[in-house]
Amino acid sequence: VFGKGSVKVFTGGSYCDIKISWTQCCRSGVLTFEGNWQNFLVESTLNRCQINPENSPVFTSPPLLIIPVNVPVFYNPGVVDIDRDSLGRRDSFVYYLAKPRQDASTYITYTSTYTYDKPFDFDSFPYNNAVWNPPYSYGGFHLNSATGDLFFRPTKAGIGIIGFYVDEYRKDKFGNYQKIGSIFRDLSVVIMSSNDSGVPVLSGFNGGGNKDTSVCAGHTFSFDIYSSNADTSDTNSLSLNTSMLPKGITFTTSSKVKSPKGTFAWTPGDSDISPQPYQFVISATDNNCPLPRKSYFAYRITVHAGDKDSITISPPNCGDVSFSAKPKKGSAIANYLGTGDDGLLSRSSSFSHHYDIAGVYKYKLTIDNGYGCGHTDSGFVIVPSYLNSKLPNDTTVCPNSLLHILSVSKNGIPPYKCSWSTGDSSSSIKPLITKDTVFIVTVRDSSCISTDTMKVKTFSPHVTLSVNIIGKDSLESSVRASAYIWYRDSVKISDSTQIIHATTSGKYQVQITDSNGCFSALSSAYSFVYTGVPVFKNGANIKIYPNPTTGILTIEIPGIKDAQISVLNITWQAQFQSVINEKADLDLHTLSKGIYLLRIQSKDGVLMEQVIKQ
Repeated sequence: VFGKGSVKVFTGGSYCDIKISWTQCCRSGVLTFEGNWQNFLVESTLNRCQINPENSPVFTSPPLLIIPVNVPVFYNPGVVDIDRDSLGRRDSFVYYLAKPRQDASTYITYTSTYTYDKPFDFDSFPYNNAVWNPPYSYGGFHLNSATGDLFFRPTKAGIGIIGFYVDEYRKDKFGNYQKIGSIFRDLSVVIMSSNDSGVPVLSGFNGGGNKDTSVCAGHTFSFDIYSSNADTSDTNSLSLNTSMLPKGITFTTSSKVKSPKGTFAWTPGDSDISPQPYQFVISATDNNCPLPRKSYFAYRITVHAGDKDSITISPPNCGDVSFSAKPKKGSAIANYLGTGDDGLLSRSSSFSHHYDIAGVYKYKLTIDNGYGCGHTDSGFVIVPSYLNSKLPNDTTVCPNSLLHILSVSKNGIPPYKCSWSTGDSSSSIKPLITKDTVFIVTVRDSSCISTDTMKVKTFSPHVTLSVNIIGKDSLESSVRASAYIWYRDSVKISDSTQIIHATTSGKYQVQITDSNGCFSALSSAYSFVYTGVPVFKNGANIKIYPNPTTGILTIEIPGIKDAQISVLNITWQAQFQSVINEKADLDLHTLSKGIYLLRIQSKDGVLMEQVIKQ
């Protein structure tokens, strides 16, 4: 530059805003896309009315960019500011492309179709919003307003100017963002004809594409950044712009390799907590000759409050223990998970747990702050002996059973006072169980109360029973069961099958037992009148074998001819019929397994017999 410069300071009407600008002659005389020999201006605005001292933002990347034609460009101006508000919060920036100026009110002039947001030829020129999606598309001229990242691919050699304008914002006491400063500067871009096939390119965190992440205070954050270059003959070198960055950051790179790896590490402290991200710029430079190519990549890290806590555990009282976890100052805990022996489980910061038995129990409290940071506190709770009352285990019984339930108390101080949900006050009860019932006992001694519960279920009740008559003289239980008990005139008789042959008048009832051994209630009474049909006079000589049978059933009726034989199922349907004289072999192979009724009838009488097919 040539000529003299001048500094001007302006204050706003409130005398809070201070604007400092520098104007000087002159720009280069070999500009390709703008007018030559025009003056240039740099400018900064700050606010002197903030509670904390306020500085304007600062550019840390050089204002000169030398790049090859037809190669993608990655640049970041590296804007930083050390200021914080009264609550320790960092300021935020918004980036713009701005018209370069000659002085406070005069803009530079462009040639041809070039403008401040289309300062030279690039892919898809003049469409600066064309799609940028490497390696498939490099269209447009793009600036990320949140990070300041600038990316494009020039398509024509020359020298051009890019204007950067950055606004600084801070929240007021109402939580609203207020503009408190700004900075403006030019970037000179030299686009050279070259046979280079590329410039250095850097990856995101740990080789991915993401360059924005969050960490927690008190936790060490480390990641790798990998470099590459389409021009494989070049060797890259990496460097971190540490200007005005927090203390404790380290950045190491591998050397003597074409594509070195950089490792970034930082353990932020509570003083680094900020809702606004820290932005730092890593530059990658190759060894192209005569002019090295350089790229700038911005990385953003937001530091959240850590996950420190303090735990309070109450002394055990009759097996009850209270746990309480509170965040320490500067910490923000989002989730709690309490676990441990004896089924301890809670997702609250404060909770109580009851230990049924004295002993030593391990507990564990895991916390996190919702940003992937967490830790675990663990220890032991010693529970001394105390009053403990137990009821028998839950059980299932037959309906109408008389049950003896005893409450056993130990480790307490006698005498004990019992209180049952049934209203009883002794140590044991003998209830009649007619339905599902829950029994609760509460036992007290001089210092503790112990409660236990016993659930008693009943097996499924039987359906309603009745006695049905089959034919003239056979009676049947309406429900099939494991066993049968028959009564005539309330007196138990010897019959024990589902179907019986009645030879005596009277009121018949049946009772059944199921597979659980439970007795049903007696059926309703059936009044049976004997019709006088005789049984065989010589029935004692009748033989039916083998019974049970697997197929062949032999019947012997000595001295009786033309007897009708029927095999009936339990619904009294005939499955087999025949006529025999004194002896016959019945083939029952075709019948299903089960219980059948064999009926033999002749002029000498009737005989009913149960037959089992296996």
